[in-house]
Amino acid sequence: DLAVGDVMWISMVMNYNSTEAEPLPQARY
Repeated sequence: DLAVGDVMWISMVMNYNSTEAEPLPQARY
C-alpha cells in the first residue's frame, strides 16, 4: 500500500499537472 504522504504527493502532482504545463521541480520518477 502507498503511504499517506505518497497518496497526498500523487494527488498534488495530478492537480498540479492538470493546471500547469511544467512538472514539479521535486517530481520523483
